[in-house]
Amino acid sequence: MNKLYSNLELKTQPESRLSITASINPGDAEKYKEDILKEKMANLAIPGFRKGEAPKEIAEKHIDKDELQNEAVSMLSADALTQIIIDNDLKVIGKPNINVNTQKEPYLLQAEVTILPEVKLGDYKSIAKQHNSKPQEEVVVTQDDIDNVIKHLRLQKARMLILDKLQKENKTPTPQDLENIDADNLPELTQEDFKELGGGSETLEEFTQKVKGQIKTEKEFAETEKRRLQMLEAIIAESNIEVPKDIIDLEVRRMEEMFAQDLQAMGMQFDTYLTQIGKTIDELRESWRTPAEKRAKLQMVFDAIAQAENISPNKD
Repeated sequence: MNKLYSNLELKTQPESRLSITASINPGDAEKYKEDILKEKMANLAIPGFRKGEAPKEIAEKHIDKDELQNEAVSMLSADALTQIIIDNDLKVIGKPNINVNTQKEPYLLQAEVTILPEVKLGDYKSIAKQHNSKPQEEVVVTQDDIDNVIKHLRLQKARMLILDKLQKENKTPTPQDLENIDADNLPELTQEDFKELGGGSETLEEFTQKVKGQIKTEKEFAETEKRRLQMLEAIIAESNIEVPKDIIDLEVRRMEEMFAQDLQAMGMQFDTYLTQIGKTIDELRESWRTPAEKRAKLQMVFDAIAQAENISPNKD
């Protein structure tokens, strides 16, 4: 693709924002107009002709020329901005704000983007060595741990039985159907359940040992993750990290999407949950901003260390 911009100016703004101005040639919009025109003609229904089969000279009379020009300029400006980002190795995050002044030629492209700020790492190697030298805490699995897992499995079984019953009755399950379960009268796990959930276990004793082993593995993993998190928090504390608002907003949106999926998996609607906790979605989003900033810092530290150590995924 030919170079789509000229007279480029980049100006750093507060909060990791970057303003971009460049000239774009109106003539470059013509190819985009041709492509857009073909797409519009293919979907155009004109009396007396089959859809998309009207002659070009007739079809053009049914297409708004100003709309066609605006779409072409929009596509041209987006591609020009992409070229600028690639050519200047800009680490852009979030959605850019783009404006094109078409009052005179060449057109003036103006954009503002958020760029990933530089992370000034502390002595992360010494911090990692210090944390890794600490002895690992011994993991203990209690009977309460085992009982809680088995109770959870019985609760899941109760929900599945309800869903099966409603399906046979051609009824649509509601959140209340899955929430109003008597926790004191849950169905017992059978030998069939032991085999399915416990990797072929034949008895309750075998199944319990499998559960105990799984809990131990999960606790050991959690302990390792706890150590890693403490290490990363120490690295963050020793580093200079400025988190742009756009990154925090992006993390909040990700948290909201993941939380909505978790609620859906439990058979609960987001609106129902908000009503139960007595909060609006805006209040919930605001409560997520601090953990979102922490998550963003973690990711930025990972990226900075990967860059400092020249770590990248292999092709496979």
